[in-house]
Amino acid sequence: MQINKTVRTLKYPLFYVHTLFVLVVSSIIFIALTIFFIGKNQEITKTHIKEWANIANLSAKQSLLYEDQKTELLNSLLNNFKEISDINFIYIYKKEAQGVSLVYYHNKTPLLTSSFSDSKIQNLHSPVIINNALEYIEPVLSNKNDVIGYIYIQTSSKVTPALLKTLTLFALIVFVIIFFSSLLLISFYYQNIMKHLQRTIETAQAVAKFKNYRTTFERSHFKEIDKLNYSLNIMLTRIDKDIHHCEKSRQEVFNLNSDLENRITSRTEELKKSNNELLSTLEKLHKFQRQLVESEKMAALGDMVAGVAHEINTPIGLGVTASSMLEDSLHDIQQAYNNQTLKGSELKRFLDDSEQSVSIVSRNLNRAAQLISSFKQVAVDQSNEEPRHVNVKQLINEICTTLAPQLSNTNYNITISCDPELEVVIKAGPINQILINLIMNSKIHGFNNGPTGDISITVLSLSNQLNIFYEDNGIGIDEAVKSKIFEPFITTKRSESGTGLGLHLVYNLVTQALGGSIEMINKPNKGVIFEINFPI
Repeated sequence: MQINKTVRTLKYPLFYVHTLFVLVVSSIIFIALTIFFIGKNQEITKTHIKEWANIANLSAKQSLLYEDQKTELLNSLLNNFKEISDINFIYIYKKEAQGVSLVYYHNKTPLLTSSFSDSKIQNLHSPVIINNALEYIEPVLSNKNDVIGYIYIQTSSKVTPALLKTLTLFALIVFVIIFFSSLLLISFYYQNIMKHLQRTIETAQAVAKFKNYRTTFERSHFKEIDKLNYSLNIMLTRIDKDIHHCEKSRQEVFNLNSDLENRITSRTEELKKSNNELLSTLEKLHKFQRQLVESEKMAALGDMVAGVAHEINTPIGLGVTASSMLEDSLHDIQQAYNNQTLKGSELKRFLDDSEQSVSIVSRNLNRAAQLISSFKQVAVDQSNEEPRHVNVKQLINEICTTLAPQLSNTNYNITISCDPELEVVIKAGPINQILINLIMNSKIHGFNNGPTGDISITVLSLSNQLNIFYEDNGIGIDEAVKSKIFEPFITTKRSESGTGLGLHLVYNLVTQALGGSIEMINKPNKGVIFEINFPI
């Protein structure tokens, strides 16, 4: 049912096309025949007008040469042309010295001689069609070939009804013959073409329905249909190969996906296990790092305690010695007084010794009290993270005083450039730890524990920011560890039990505890500069 519908869909357009083609061809043939016969008719008319002009020329020649025979000859001429309906008019002119004069005319009123000029004679020396009429002028020659006059003749150039009827009948016969011959030929070829085309359609529908791409289209003696079937066979072969290749590829992809899923599952489990181990190790590392940092802080505090204890031991020892001497002198004076053997010189010496001993005790106790006070303030600041109102220069002096025991037996020159009246609200503990670590870092790494060195600490307050510039003139930092100087466990004194946590602790205190930033400017063999900025 679907095939027949397809055939009917193709049939009628083809029929209309061929019918239109036959009509166009017939019309072209008819127009060509019409043009041919009209042209033929004009050639015949030109021949006739020349023949009629020759006949008129013979009579006009005798009439013009012999005046006595004029009337008889002209009447004879008139009788000859009465039965010719195609002649519109005939004018006979005689050539004279002043021009031409009309001697005879036929059918129409003659033209004025003034309108009969040499240019008209020249233009009409051969038959010419003018306004659906054929005009011709022929000269009348004497026996000596002299022009003695002119014949001016005009005939109709229209196709006669008989000729038109003949043309129409002929064209109709040709049209009928071509039309029916074309229809028979078209019908014959149409049936054969549709038979082969129908087989091609049935095969294509079977391929589309059953998807059997190994089907082969039959060959055809029609060249176009055979090329179509050949191309369809190539297309089906390629489709079958592509389907086979796609099926093979799909199976390979399926197997690959299955294998990949198994690998992903296995790798995921391994990754989870590795991640858990890594997280556990990382947690242990962070814990160990925090412990090391705290140990570093406690070690620094312990060194400070030991140094302060050693520093306090001297003034207290001197005070104890002076008080013991004062006590012995007082015992001797009291015994001499009880024995009533006290002399004025002894009392004066006792008073002088007592004044000196009291001065020693007082001076050393003040020194011990100052050390204890500075250590107490630094210890409180290190254990207290709350901001407090401090004098910056006094804070730095207390830190330097606390570090005096660690810097003993050295000639380090620590220069502090700071406004004595600069007072801000900051966390003093992180600043204590930062400066202690930087100073000790200069001593151990910058000066290599040498006896001399210069340290400069410059403090500026700009736009709610406290800027601390710390500079030493040590050996600087090796370029190999410059980019990693703030990382944990980076040290150049690993063989001397260096932990490498000093500057890492400084970086954390500046960025986290103070919310600021720290930058380092290295000057190889000339020292290092640390620029610290944090809000206040």
